[in-house]
Amino acid sequence: MIEEKRLGNPFLTWEKARKLNIGADMNFLKNHLTVSFDYFKERRNNILSNRNSAPMLIGASLPAYNMGEMENSGFELDVNYRNNFRDFNYWGRFNYSFARNKILFQDEVPEKYAYQMRTGRRVGQFFGLLFDGFYNSWEEINALDRPVSSWNGNRLQPGDMRYVDVNKDGKIDMYDMVPIGYSPTPEIIYGFGGTLKYKKWDLSLFFQGVAKVSLMMSDIHPFSEAGHKGYNIAQYIVDDHWSESNNVAGAAYPRLSPEFITNNAQTSTYYLRNAAFLRLKNAELGYSFFPWLRVYAA
Repeated sequence: MIEEKRLGNPFLTWEKARKLNIGADMNFLKNHLTVSFDYFKERRNNILSNRNSAPMLIGASLPAYNMGEMENSGFELDVNYRNNFRDFNYWGRFNYSFARNKILFQDEVPEKYAYQMRTGRRVGQFFGLLFDGFYNSWEEINALDRPVSSWNGNRLQPGDMRYVDVNKDGKIDMYDMVPIGYSPTPEIIYGFGGTLKYKKWDLSLFFQGVAKVSLMMSDIHPFSEAGHKGYNIAQYIVDDHWSESNNVAGAAYPRLSPEFITNNAQTSTYYLRNAAFLRLKNAELGYSFFPWLRVYAA
């Protein structure tokens, strides 16, 4: 049997980038304080990407083409301070970077609603439904003005998830999915710390953090999923799932069921998490017996 697979593209070439970088290094307080600042802006084109608007009648998978465009801009700040007082010597440092990217062009089929277009948004932007609480009674489910869910629409029960009908068409479906949260790549990365030295003792600490970053929980459904059954259940779901005695909007999980409930498994703000964090990355305590012998714990 002979069949057509992915077509070739003999015209592939390198990406191209145009960059702007403006920086300044400054000293203050008799050089005890140093500040470095950099602003950058980068525009890339010829990015390797796939066509999404080609008709299916071609009958073969198309190759990648040099047609993507994106922009990345932001700044970096680094501050250092060093001084001493009698037997104390101390150093401090703070760094902060912000970077935001934007898709300028990708081969994209025009969506029915402009808010679902990927062009003009972050790379990796999450799209999902807007969670609007749980159905807490049969009266809510049987209400005539309730938007009909495209997933388990006629089999919903109290404890199932309710979503916002964004386009007001009386249905909850893929057209109600909107940009939510940030991307999995943080836009802000920062850190701060310092070293304090007293005679032969020294202590160093450094903290690191990220912000403007999201993650989407998935594959957490107990008992079953669409293609398998018999999955275990996480303790936090056991402790805090929707039930008649725990019918709160902030429950950690919808009602439990031995069946896979497609309506409750949709990507939505319910499963979206703020992935920002601040952690102690390094800590070190040391003692110098001699210039050539130092003992430390890190």
